[in-house]
Order: sequence, then C-alpha cells, then structure tokens
Amino acid sequence: MSSESIIEIIESLDSNKVEEVSFGINNLDYLLGQLLPEIVSHYETSTTLKLQSNRVSNTSQQLNKSSFISLQDNFQFNLASHLINYYKIINEDNSKIDVATALLCNRLLQGLLIIHPNSRMLFHRPSNMKLILQLLETSDITFSISLISTLIHILLKDFKNFRVFESCNGCSVIIKRFKLSSFDINKKQQTTTKHKVDTQQDLNFKIIEFLLFYFIDETKINPQDYKTLDQKSNFFRIDFPDIDNLIESLNELNDLQ
Repeated sequence: MSSESIIEIIESLDSNKVEEVSFGINNLDYLLGQLLPEIVSHYETSTTLKLQSNRVSNTSQQLNKSSFISLQDNFQFNLASHLINYYKIINEDNSKIDVATALLCNRLLQGLLIIHPNSRMLFHRPSNMKLILQLLETSDITFSISLISTLIHILLKDFKNFRVFESCNGCSVIIKRFKLSSFDINKKQQTTTKHKVDTQQDLNFKIIEFLLFYFIDETKINPQDYKTLDQKSNFFRIDFPDIDNLIESLNELNDLQ
C-alpha cells in the first residue's frame, strides 16, 4: 500500500489546532474502516476486545493488513504515537474536548493497539501514561468509561505498562472514581429514555471490570518483574481502605465465571 494516505493523516494529527487533529482522527477512522473486514476475520475469535468503526468503505481497493502493520513498525508512520497529540491538546484545555471525537480517538487507539501490539510500548514512557490518567481524573463519566477501556488495551499483555501505570499513581486515580454509594441508586430513578444516560453506577461497573483485569496473578506469567496480589492491593489501600473486601468480592465474581 502507498504511505501517502498515512502521511496526510499524520500531518493533521500533528497539528496544534484541535479542528485539524479532529479531521485527522476522522480520516484515520475511514482508513481503518477499509481494513476492517480483514481485521475482523483475523480477530473474530476474540471475545473481549473488538475493533469498531463507524465507516466501512465499499471501495474495491482494500488496504492490506500486513503492509499496514509493517508501516506501524516504522516510527515515522506509527499512528498510535501521533494520536497521542490529541490527548495532549485536550489535557491542556478541557474546553476543547468534543465528546464524539474523544470517544472516537479512544476507539481508534484501542484498535491500533490490537492490530499492532508493539505500539503499547509508547506507554512505557510515563509522560504518555500520565496523559491518559490526567484525563481520567477530570473527565465526565462517558469519556472516563471509554478511557478505562483504553487503559485495559494499553496494559494488555504488557507488564512494563502495569509497572508504569502503578508508578504514575494510576491505582489511586482509578479507585478515586469508584463510589460504592452509587450502587444504592433506585432503579426508578434511572432514565427510561431510548438512549441510556451513563451514570456513576456504569462507571463503577467499568472500574470493576478493570480491577478484575488488573488483579490477575502475575507470579506464573510474569516471573521477572511481577507484583503479588498483596502488593497490588497496597496501591489502593490509602484511598480505599476497604480494598480487601472488594478484592474478595471480585474473587467471588471470578469463581462464578
């Protein structure tokens, strides 16, 4: 495949103007849409992580997944690295956040990390990890839920990213968004509109999903730089003293699976 289309997208993504970056994000969505049939056939056995796209091209000229991945190995064409510019812009000025664009950026980053797992190494840099965590601290519930899904993609099968996440105070950021009281919401108070409005309870469930993922036993799968479950729980204890009871409940959930 020609690299010209990727270069054009990168030029937009690297802009300091949020409108131009948003244009690049939408063009990247279209580009990945062309790859979608091949990607889906390759990853159709996955039950937890799926690449989504709003646009599927009908053009007969399909991009080749292998050539696309080869380009991602080249730092000049690595699209995940250029998407990070969007997070920098909206971190500096939250008023520039357009929810639809932000959610799309998250979804595209998630997809790129599936297609090209080596791109997860971008988050070995604490500065990049902190961008996601800083947004998670300040974002509304809808964006926060999407950011937690992005974090799962970042940490997946990359224990170096686990350690960077912990060193950047990620455990504290996550658990501070967790509010047990929201589980007492009366169902009658929930919206009955066609499109369900995200609530704190939805965010709590996403955080529980993250914790189920995070509290895996590393001792057998990461022998060189693992953290025990007790060590992991200590990252949460100051902000959430009831963490042991929560972990016990999570273990019960795992036993039911």
